[in-house]
Amino acid sequence: MLKLFKWAIGGKIQTIISIAVALLVLGTPVYLYATYKNAINDAKRFKFERDELVIESTELIAYNRDLIVKTDSLKYVFRMDSLMRQKQIEEIQKTLLKQNNILKEKNILIEELKQGIKCKNIFGKIVDC
Repeated sequence: MLKLFKWAIGGKIQTIISIAVALLVLGTPVYLYATYKNAINDAKRFKFERDELVIESTELIAYNRDLIVKTDSLKYVFRMDSLMRQKQIEEIQKTLLKQNNILKEKNILIEELKQGIKCKNIFGKIVDC
């Protein structure tokens, strides 16, 4: 009876162990194949993402260069505008100075001309204007 019990239990344990070994032997290649396929897919995805990042960085570099050129041209325009405004201010100041000198000369001339002229005042007397 003991032999029969040992044979029944021992056979089950052996069966369980042999099934586990068979699953391990058959499961390992399947696991390794699945891991290999996942690694290949990840590599393809990483390469695609890297290529997209390279393209995006190239576009950003070109955009940055374009912004730098636009900024430089704006700085040039502002500088030229400032120079033109300064020239206009100088020309206006020169014109005002000339007009002021002309007015002074006219006032002096008017005063010189008035000295020799005789006028009648409201009472009818002749006086120097």
